[in-house]
Amino acid sequence: MDTLTDALNSIVPSTAPSGSDQSSTEDKMLIWNEASIHLKRLVHDWTEEIEQTKVRRETRDVNVDIEDLRQRGDLDEDETLVPVRVIDTNIQREQPAYINYLKNSRRLCTFNCLSEPDMDTQKLENDFTRGMTYTGWEKDHYKCLDGAQTHGWDSVEVVLDETKPLNVAIEHIGHDNLFFPRSNINIQFAPRIIRKYDMTLSQLDKFVSKYGFSATQVGQLKAARKDTQKETETLMVYKCFFKKEGQVFVSWFSLEHGVDDWL
Repeated sequence: MDTLTDALNSIVPSTAPSGSDQSSTEDKMLIWNEASIHLKRLVHDWTEEIEQTKVRRETRDVNVDIEDLRQRGDLDEDETLVPVRVIDTNIQREQPAYINYLKNSRRLCTFNCLSEPDMDTQKLENDFTRGMTYTGWEKDHYKCLDGAQTHGWDSVEVVLDETKPLNVAIEHIGHDNLFFPRSNINIQFAPRIIRKYDMTLSQLDKFVSKYGFSATQVGQLKAARKDTQKETETLMVYKCFFKKEGQVFVSWFSLEHGVDDWL
């Protein structure tokens, strides 16, 4: 399980281009027509993994509709089927140890002062633990643990949240909502990382007024869905992280309905 913020704030890999070549490559990441080619390719590369994720979820739950099986002739009237959810049972059997470690620890983090190694940091640790154990704090940790056990890995993001005591929150991403180059052996060296969201048009309207999203681009999305069955459905919106001169840049985009610039 990886904390996305830690990965993104790491150093730029030594294998990256240097000088003007690196600057030119990074500048292209800011131009929609240049960047969108790579963004579409990266999202498309995860199509197979997304399908496999759905299969693993279905295999784990083994949802069975007895009446449907009988209507299709797969079961006779005097037959039934009792699924044995071995995968789900094994995952849930392993979870209590992790959950106990998370919830029963006296502190969530330990601190050491570099300039004064003997300084007592207990008060800082206690305050940090109280601030990060806000109402419902454990739910996203549970989701991440469950996803990692089901799919092999999962992730969370540290996000700004002014409703929380320390103005930050831990937010579960989901195994099939985080995209990075499949050939990377270390996520910290990925030139781009993309997180997928499912948003409604009303949410995007709020992003226009609150965060300065492009009213023109959001308007294209709204116009394409106006008076259709999909008007109230969610659409896929992506947040892209990339590094430029050692800093992490964040951009938002959509690949639906002919959007032709950053959101």
